[in-house]
Amino acid sequence: MIVTKLLAALLLSCVAWRSEGYRMFADRIPNGYQVPHPCHPNALWHGVGHFNVDGGGFRNPFGTDFYNAGKQWTAELCGLDSDGDGLTNGQELGDPQCVWKVGDLPTSSTNLSHPGICNPIGSEQCKTKTYSSGLFHNQEEWMDQACKSLDFNCSAIHQPGVKTMSLKLDETPVPAKETTYICQIFDFPDHDNDYHMIASTPIKDNVNIL
Repeated sequence: MIVTKLLAALLLSCVAWRSEGYRMFADRIPNGYQVPHPCHPNALWHGVGHFNVDGGGFRNPFGTDFYNAGKQWTAELCGLDSDGDGLTNGQELGDPQCVWKVGDLPTSSTNLSHPGICNPIGSEQCKTKTYSSGLFHNQEEWMDQACKSLDFNCSAIHQPGVKTMSLKLDETPVPAKETTYICQIFDFPDHDNDYHMIASTPIKDNVNIL
């Protein structure tokens, strides 16, 4: 058997691709595309309202408050301290006076911080902050996961006989709704051997789609 590393699917299988279109949500908060990652300099936290850095899945404290505000930036949401670190959401996102409206330039686009992550992340106050999402018990567990290296690391893909194949979804318009499932069949060039997928990593050429 040839062990093969694939980046998407098995031979002649129908693969469901789940896309989360979060551009509309990033547009609804000040500096929605500039929220920094607390562990990796120069990296951004694209899914601001989610535990997952790229969005989708369980909502973090800010995401919960954003959802409860009707998925809109309101004066009440701006004035909340969703992550409990002593700064309001507005202060963390560059709208300290809570005057920003969709389409406006934020008061500030520097010294931003994540409104759903308690800072400093290493403080006892922040590490022990608990969650009820069922995904993480506290922020320390969340940050242990989020602060791992962003590089793909799988030693098995370097073993002899392992092959790599890149499979890409055809360019497809994404409907204007939060979640879309797309199915596509891929055909391998070698039909005479069995394949076993040992690792995968997404190929993303559009930062607005996960």
